[in-house]
Amino acid sequence: MGAFFLFLLTLALALAGPDWTDCPTPCQCKWISGKKTAYCKKQSLTTIPAYLDEGMQVLDLSQNYFPKLSKAAFQAVGLINLQRIYLRKSEIIEIHKDAFKDLIILVEVDLSNNKISTIHPKTFTGNERLRILNLNNNPLQQLVQAQFPVLPHLRNLELEQCQLKLIH
Repeated sequence: MGAFFLFLLTLALALAGPDWTDCPTPCQCKWISGKKTAYCKKQSLTTIPAYLDEGMQVLDLSQNYFPKLSKAAFQAVGLINLQRIYLRKSEIIEIHKDAFKDLIILVEVDLSNNKISTIHPKTFTGNERLRILNLNNNPLQQLVQAQFPVLPHLRNLELEQCQLKLIH
């Protein structure tokens, strides 16, 4: 009888525990292309959501309002397993050099259509697996010497429609 009661209690707790897909409004969490994805696009967010599952792999925060990405912006809210981050049209002006700190499996970042005029050369330090970086449609005017850290897997660096006047 005791073992059966323990089994029922364990089963009830397992069923009652929140599932990672039960993410709070305004985000929608689902499997997309085999990845845990949080879709929080165009939801009037002003901060990185702190209520998402730490196992989230893809985060779409496009068309929200993030004028500044602060130090360890994603790590601070427990999102250290991100592989893809989309921040298109998010009014970003400034990115702290450690905003993407400790995101060691990050492979894609889309910062297109923002208001980024400069990027600190150490911004992507520690993101050695980064393959795609989209900076299209930003008022970037120059790329300085050693603009990016060593990114051995970087295959696409998109800079279309920027205001580049100087590339060292």
